[in-house]
Amino acid sequence: MNLEKAKQTAETRLHNRLKRPGDENVKDNAQLSLISEVKNLSDQLNTLNYQLYCARTGHGGLQEARSLLEDDSRIKRKTLWIDSIRCQRIRAHYPSVNILLGR
Repeated sequence: MNLEKAKQTAETRLHNRLKRPGDENVKDNAQLSLISEVKNLSDQLNTLNYQLYCARTGHGGLQEARSLLEDDSRIKRKTLWIDSIRCQRIRAHYPSVNILLGR
């Protein structure tokens, strides 16, 4: 936001300078430095906006991955709970491995 305000200030100064009557409206060092300042600030803003876009995109991807991992973890916990509550009782009635192997 600070760069945006600085860019607006520089653009306003440049605009006011360009509105001068014909004889005063010449390209001198001050005007050229204002033009380069506006261009530099615009480039910095574009770079920061792109970095912000990349960060937001990455954050969205991380949130999606977290959601998938949480769902996977929930499913595995429920599967383990079902196995411990329901299947263990049934397995208790199975013959032991030694009996099945004939030892």
